[in-house]
Amino acid sequence: MVRGEYHIFVATNMRGAIVLHWGVSKLSPGEWLAPPPEILPKKSNLVPGACQTYFTDISTGMGSFQVVDINLQQSNLLGIQFVIWSGGSSWIKNNGTNFFVGMTPVISSGKASGDGDGIFKWLLDEISRRERRLRERCKNEGEFGLVGILVWLRFMSCRHLTWNKNYNVKPREISEAQDRFTNLLQRIYLNQPNDREIVRLLMTHVGRGGQGDVGQRIRDEILVIQRNNDCKGGMMEEWHQKLHNNSSPDDVIICEALLNYIKSGFRVDVYWKTLNTNGLTKQKLASYDRPIVSEPHFRADTKEGLIHDLTAYLKTLKAVHSGADLESAIEVLVTSNKKLLESRIELRPVLIANHRRLKDILFLDLALDSAVRTTMERGLKNLNFAYLPEIMFFISLVLENVCLSTVNNEDLIYCTKDWYHICELYKPNDGQWALQTKAILDRLQLVLADRSQCYQKKIQPSAKYLGNLLGVQKSAIDTFSEELIRAGSAAILSALINRFYPILRKVANLGCWQVISPVDVCGIVLCVNELRSIQNKVYRKPTILIATRVTGEEEIPDGVVAVLTPDIPDVLSHVSIRARNEKVCFATCFDPNILRDLKSKEGKSISILVKSANIIIRDISSSNFSFKSFGTQSNHQGLTLRKKAFCGKYAISVEEFTSEAVGAKSCNLKFLRGKDIAYKISSFYKCVKGGDLSKLQSIQETILRMNAPISLTHELKSKMRSSGIPWPGDDGDERWNHAWQAIKKVWASKWNERAFIRDTSEIYTEIVKGLGETLVGAYPGRAMSFLTKKSNLSSPIVIGYPSKPIGLYSKKSIIFRSDSNAEDLEGYAGAGLYDSVIMDKEEKIVLDYSRDRMIIDRAFQISLFSRIAEVGKIVEGLYGRPQDIEGVVKDGVIYVVQSRPQI
Repeated sequence: MVRGEYHIFVATNMRGAIVLHWGVSKLSPGEWLAPPPEILPKKSNLVPGACQTYFTDISTGMGSFQVVDINLQQSNLLGIQFVIWSGGSSWIKNNGTNFFVGMTPVISSGKASGDGDGIFKWLLDEISRRERRLRERCKNEGEFGLVGILVWLRFMSCRHLTWNKNYNVKPREISEAQDRFTNLLQRIYLNQPNDREIVRLLMTHVGRGGQGDVGQRIRDEILVIQRNNDCKGGMMEEWHQKLHNNSSPDDVIICEALLNYIKSGFRVDVYWKTLNTNGLTKQKLASYDRPIVSEPHFRADTKEGLIHDLTAYLKTLKAVHSGADLESAIEVLVTSNKKLLESRIELRPVLIANHRRLKDILFLDLALDSAVRTTMERGLKNLNFAYLPEIMFFISLVLENVCLSTVNNEDLIYCTKDWYHICELYKPNDGQWALQTKAILDRLQLVLADRSQCYQKKIQPSAKYLGNLLGVQKSAIDTFSEELIRAGSAAILSALINRFYPILRKVANLGCWQVISPVDVCGIVLCVNELRSIQNKVYRKPTILIATRVTGEEEIPDGVVAVLTPDIPDVLSHVSIRARNEKVCFATCFDPNILRDLKSKEGKSISILVKSANIIIRDISSSNFSFKSFGTQSNHQGLTLRKKAFCGKYAISVEEFTSEAVGAKSCNLKFLRGKDIAYKISSFYKCVKGGDLSKLQSIQETILRMNAPISLTHELKSKMRSSGIPWPGDDGDERWNHAWQAIKKVWASKWNERAFIRDTSEIYTEIVKGLGETLVGAYPGRAMSFLTKKSNLSSPIVIGYPSKPIGLYSKKSIIFRSDSNAEDLEGYAGAGLYDSVIMDKEEKIVLDYSRDRMIIDRAFQISLFSRIAEVGKIVEGLYGRPQDIEGVVKDGVIYVVQSRPQI
């Protein structure tokens, strides 16, 4: 049943055109009648006495199928009869007879309006009778299968589905089934390390269970409570009947509500408050197979006895239904461990060992996690944000808790190391300390955001698929992953960081804005989620974009005069360079209140005035600025596209570089004298004329499949060797193939989606660990950045510490890159169309800044930054104009690898 209507699904993995030939049965299973027109599926035709329906292709994580969905609605039909036609005279039957699918009680008790009848009965069967098969499926399907079980269990624990209905399941059976299931999870946790985080989430939604008398005690002890306290009727008897018929996690809440009711002096409003706070309403209590419709009522003289007995009974209920409850977890372990583990840190080594009590230790760890989280949530409202050491202490606790709750936590560990180091360096009102602290928290936020996205991609599709099949409310499906994330300690950590940010910015004197491209503009406000989503649009009126997400790789649309964002792209990213080149105002806003106010102005006209490092925003009338003048300014100058002529050479040495053959970047290399050769873009056009493109569809795929002309290979080999560059082919054909593939990737990159504040007295520098692609590409986080006055090179000023979580590294290799001034479109110098491609694949390394001398050694930092600035000044003097310079620091030595004129 789906949303109150009866469906019959017929599915097959057969290929080709297949037809379901079917009819309905009303009075007996052997009856075959033509179905009524109102229940015919799509792609159906009525024929005499029957219906013929074509199967529809669907794809799931388990493969591709063809399916027919027959919605019998709310009719009283017994079922359907059918055979399958697969072409010609081929009919598929059930051993010579028709197939029959009846509307059995199992179907009629299926999910309707969130009840989920029979679901837990199925789970019991699956766990108890098919444990080995389930274990094999979890092993074979890996994370995907576990996520499906997680979604199902969470829907039940959040009461979107019912544990059991129309079945009398003894508490002992539930307890034993849970025990088997948690034993299964324990084995998966041990044998499938990559799935441990999902297993932990699963265990928070299932009780620990137990063999022996643990489950049976639920039945027995309620009888003792009724007898000892003379409460055999009313609400207690209704609860007793429910407990005997189908005990569930709701019983833990009911018991807690009764205890609060009794302790408050029998105030029934306290009873209902406890129930409602935990999601139990009068309607929910009345919906049980054994409904609870009465309110509790006890004699005053039974108060102490009831408190004593119900407190003990609560432990019994939690032992079965609340495996992650702290008191229950400790109770389980105390018999074998005289000394309670003092912290989760002590538990960590045990959690990765093959311990016979691993399941119980896991439940204890989950309970400790929950206890820490609850304590932090309770203390957050009383936190004094004016006293930084107190905030830092709270962040330390929550960060440590998040680390211990995360399985693959290398990035979090490095953040924690940095955090402890910066806490030791704390000085009140120290601007440099605030800058460094902010960089660490920036990186933490990136890690948390990345994990949130991972949950969305990993879990949300299964939640949507299963939720729709089970008829769960759309709101519960849409927020499934979000609520799962918010239930963890990471949500508290993120909230703490957000509260801490304004304080740090004030101490560091950062203000509310970081201006990347300072231009005064007027325009109409437009809000978008991602700049990438509208980068190909053309706006006919001057437009100021408020973009929530900017990666750094995007193009700025025509007609946009400003881009304001809460995101933090690098000032040397492609979009930043293009904004400066095209005189577009580009800035990051760190104040959520300002952003909220800007978004409220959508559709209205505003002016932006840049004053130093601040932005002044004013409302204006659209009549106060001229669209006509804008149109004139925004029209691009006509482009002169000159095709590079092939001069008979595929490659030229550095001595042969001329302004006609190569661009400014390559010409500059003549002075820097690196080991370079130019592999001319006209060589590409010459290769294209070789006729290797005719059969391919995509331009990029075409280019990547091109074969290297023999003359090209010989000439390139000769030029590389004469220039002192190792020829890749000396190490075998595979190495040359890698190099040729890299060359083609540079060419192919032209057909992609993307067809600092200038002060001549200053040198601005950004540094990243590893390859520079993390600086100019769409890699999250900020680079180490500093300013140096040309008149005082010995006093660099740090304006930002690194928060890049990832560094790119490569073994000794060759890089193939475009000469953007020569080969790209006009006006795009410094942020070209072409990519740079390394012959060998880069390796992503999670960065550890805690021991980096550039960060922790102030004397080394000043010395290095001063020498870098000195190199920049020398190179600029060599060319006689401002330069964009790229270099490398290796073993303390500075190498300049390229320089190009600034636009």
